Amino acid sequence: SVHDAASHSLAWIGSALGVPQYALGVDRFGESGTIADLHDATGISAGSIVNASLIAIGDHDLAEW
Repeated sequence: SVHDAASHSLAWIGSALGVPQYALGVDRFGESGTIADLHDATGISAGSIVNASLIAIGDHDLAEW
């Protein structure tokens, strides 16, 4: 699963669901910039979420679905 909030807040959810967990999110504060720049800096841009999702899918045995 992919979680996009503070990376530590739901890091346990993967083990509860029995799946790998890819936590993305803001772990530091005080940055300034455009929304797009901040999303890139914190790893929660659309591209980062897509990449984490593709990694999660690649790590999962699709035959089980």
